[in-house]
Amino acid sequence: MPTPTVIHEFGESVGEDVFCVIELDRDSNIDAQGEVKTQFEPGDSVYILVHVEEGVRIEDINSSFGDIVNKSSLTLVQRSNTIEDVIFPSTDTKYELPHMPLGTVAVEWEGFSSTLTQDGRTLTSASAPRICTVTYKYKAYLFRLLASDFVLAAEETFSIDVAVEVLK
Repeated sequence: MPTPTVIHEFGESVGEDVFCVIELDRDSNIDAQGEVKTQFEPGDSVYILVHVEEGVRIEDINSSFGDIVNKSSLTLVQRSNTIEDVIFPSTDTKYELPHMPLGTVAVEWEGFSSTLTQDGRTLTSASAPRICTVTYKYKAYLFRLLASDFVLAAEETFSIDVAVEVLK
């Protein structure tokens, strides 16, 4: 029997045994100079990734202002993430990846190498201290938020909250 619907907000969220991450899509939110955008002008499209664990269904996605224009047609995309300076000060140290990786992670050690063990999102090193860079792929659903034009005074900001309902 499915667990009750849980609402998740921007950032990593773990509740009711459901893993979900809602974040801006670094691949789609690019400005004219090729830089990743984290702030948007009125009328801009904002691309949002919703990453959920296997077996979780997205029931709904809403925002506090504007429209999620593709909420009824889920688009699954694959993204890559690289995390630099993952530090293992001891062999007991566990590092949690921010996403559920597809397959194994690629590792590049700085200085001495070690054996990296992966259990889902959790990484451990057989030797310590060690520092490495890890790269992995993950899947997420891509949504587009379109906030209609509105007027802001110079230097004024306006926050928009996004919430997702998921069902496991």
